[in-house]
Amino acid sequence: MKIVVLSTDTEHYMLQWWLPHTAKKFDLGVIVDFNCDDNSDDNTYELYKKFVPHWRYYKVTQKEVSNFLWDVVLTKIEKDLLEEFPGSWITTLNATEFLIGDLSFLDNFKMN
Repeated sequence: MKIVVLSTDTEHYMLQWWLPHTAKKFDLGVIVDFNCDDNSDDNTYELYKKFVPHWRYYKVTQKEVSNFLWDVVLTKIEKDLLEEFPGSWITTLNATEFLIGDLSFLDNFKMN
């Protein structure tokens, strides 16, 4: 299984291209939205519902996590995914990183 974790903060304008492009390449996606304060005009959640409602969405408020703990949050999510889907291939990207090419060689990838 190929899984992508999207780490996003203020790149929501890129998601209209990133989500449809990336959804074709992965079996499952997880959006980790770090820009969820009450004053945000970010439409990440709406884009998630429009393009990839079958993915998972996690909302993390800035009050809950500092930049120092950003990687801790992502590592925990990746670890939980590996426990739920053992042997899966997981990568974490942000909305400015587009994977291109044929990823089918990962279909038989086994994590030891």
